[in-house]
Amino acid sequence: MSNIRVEQSDYVLFVLKSKSKRSLKIKEPIGWADDSLSYTRNEKYHGILTEFTGSLGFVKEAKDYIETDFATYGIGSDLYLAKYVLKDVDGQVKWVIDYIGFADYKTRKIKNRILSINFNSNQLERIIESYEDDEFELDRTSSVGDISIQNLQTNSVEIKGRTLVAHGGLKLIENGRSINTVNSYDNVLYTIEGQIIPFLNVPGVTRYTMVTPLTVKEGEGPARMATADITGISIDQISGEYIDLASKMFYVDSTTQGNTFESKNVKGKITFDIGVSGFQGITHRALMLKYRWNFNDARYDLVSSQVVFQRTLDRDRNIGDWYNSSFSFDYQYNNLAYNEGLIFAFSPGPTYLTDNISMNKPNILVRSQTITVSVDSSFEQSKDLKFVFVHDALERLIYIMTGEKNKVLSKVFGRTEINYQNDGEYGLLGLISGLWVRDFSEDSEIYKAMILSLKKTLESLNSTLNVGFGVEIVDGVQKLRVENLDYFYQNRIIIKIGQVSNVERKTLSSDYFSGVTTGFNKGGDYENALGLDEPNTQTSRTTPINNSSKKYLKVSDIRADDTGLELTRRKIARLYPKEDTSQDLHNWYLDLKRLTRDKYTQKDWFDRLQALPEGIEFPEDYRGFLFTPLRSLLRHGWILRSGLEQFTNLSKKIKYASSKANSNLKTWFINEPISYKENDDIVVSNLDRAIVLPEEIKFTYNIDEKLLDLFKSSTQVMYQGSLEKIPNYYFKIQFVNENEEIETGYIWGLNASTNTVTVLKANDNLIS
Repeated sequence: MSNIRVEQSDYVLFVLKSKSKRSLKIKEPIGWADDSLSYTRNEKYHGILTEFTGSLGFVKEAKDYIETDFATYGIGSDLYLAKYVLKDVDGQVKWVIDYIGFADYKTRKIKNRILSINFNSNQLERIIESYEDDEFELDRTSSVGDISIQNLQTNSVEIKGRTLVAHGGLKLIENGRSINTVNSYDNVLYTIEGQIIPFLNVPGVTRYTMVTPLTVKEGEGPARMATADITGISIDQISGEYIDLASKMFYVDSTTQGNTFESKNVKGKITFDIGVSGFQGITHRALMLKYRWNFNDARYDLVSSQVVFQRTLDRDRNIGDWYNSSFSFDYQYNNLAYNEGLIFAFSPGPTYLTDNISMNKPNILVRSQTITVSVDSSFEQSKDLKFVFVHDALERLIYIMTGEKNKVLSKVFGRTEINYQNDGEYGLLGLISGLWVRDFSEDSEIYKAMILSLKKTLESLNSTLNVGFGVEIVDGVQKLRVENLDYFYQNRIIIKIGQVSNVERKTLSSDYFSGVTTGFNKGGDYENALGLDEPNTQTSRTTPINNSSKKYLKVSDIRADDTGLELTRRKIARLYPKEDTSQDLHNWYLDLKRLTRDKYTQKDWFDRLQALPEGIEFPEDYRGFLFTPLRSLLRHGWILRSGLEQFTNLSKKIKYASSKANSNLKTWFINEPISYKENDDIVVSNLDRAIVLPEEIKFTYNIDEKLLDLFKSSTQVMYQGSLEKIPNYYFKIQFVNENEEIETGYIWGLNASTNTVTVLKANDNLIS
């Protein structure tokens, strides 16, 4: 109060404050009355807005003060009116803010030398509504009002990375060369005849022929999986070296260049069904060969050769007899280099020569062949990547909008480093952009800082974590309060009133959902089948409610797919300094823990789970478990259960319908009695108990000054591990209904001038 001109006052004090002038104490404005206050709950984010419903009149010095402010700042002014009352606070009588309202110059009128204007307590909400859709680069150095703001402060994170797995398959090409002269092999797809491959034209020399049947992709797999498009493996007659080898490989880097920071493990299964023929005693083989590109000589060199199958024809059989063979085998090559490739080939023969005349042409007739390819790859970990915490991102956006710091209050996203008593439940959640995870610096020509809009950020946080927000006045300052949604529905009765009248009840059909979709707008659409292992895309379910078309859609714009993050991270700036990717401006969640006070790393499975995740490849390095579509659904459970609280519905299920990717992930969180699989059907009674029921109750009651004082006050309760003063209008209100029964609800709207109150019916059922 040191900046207020103190004059004689009784128990109420009104103060005008312009940002360019000293505060002015005034008499009670014309038209002021407590019964002009109203409370309205935001339907989307659930915070409550306080408004002064009538216009106020000002004369003389107060009028001049307001007119000077308007002439200076126009309708963008921050002029406010504060009402102070004397109250006993811990045994001392102090001036306490009772109401604060901001001038709405759009309502300004002057008549008979009286200036009238409306004051509302929604200045910050008004600013938010003006700019919430706008996207801002977080590192900008001025506010939207062209006020200089401090540089963006980021933190440092270590990302160990995720092993990526790609699966694919090859099969024998349809309509391949057939042989119809052999009755038992009318549907043979491919025939390989023993061929004479000359070597320096030396007669009588035995050589093996190797042939790869033509193949086609059956399932898109890793980028290096390829089809065989030439059958014969030729030998250069002068050098004796194989040529055209790349076209024979089913796993090859056709550019003979690659990322030397990646390490790949390749495994799979090869299955084939063949018929063989030839003279007695010859041996047919199937071979696995590994080659490495020789940069100096521009050729492939053989690294290893393995006979995986062989069949020697019995000597008591006729030369023209055919032998059937079906076979399958598993293969695995660890740490395969970027310039190495694999060949699977048949080797019929050998052919014996007499004066260059073949005695017999051995044959392999291939009726079927499949090759599966599974590749897992890892990449060196990243250190000292920059990111921002969720709390700091919200703070930065409000800072950009208002030019003022410390305008966000969020215990759920708070942490001790920014002077919260405890780390909030999600206090160590961070955000990182595609360009940040690629480790681009500000001096790069394609660099951009993280880009966010407040609307999409809050909607993403709500979709994933079920948080809401409101605007609260803390120590005379409006702040954006962001908390778990149940913060705005405190399970305690603070305000009790008597018999109400004119009761109207209405079923809220909008709160009955026949389906629910949770997850993310982006992710899962990766190349080469990588997305098959990624859970964090979208999942849909159906509910037992079959007479509503309304769907509960909670889909986040901020991503949480480990696969997409890792693919983006591997396009690291030092290897791809000028390459744009479609993910550069996307943003991801990071679930973090401390390394030091100012360095962080991603949480491991044991930090949140009591058992290793199941149903996902390489579960040890999977870190997106907090954000899965099922986990998001469970956090929204008390809302979904609202329309299903009847006893007959509690044993029914919210049934899995579909998912865009891996729905087999199974997680068991610490302190949970059971584990959940992403495609589990969820029993309604296993969801958190509904806080409200889908019924709106409207009634009238005499709203006197004492009752308004209760609404304006706060109650101290434990929240997020420490004591917190929470506005009373977020607690239950108890009333006596039209049946003279005690009932409770949560304030949805209150108008003191008309004595009308609207509440959402609280769930007081004993059934759980």
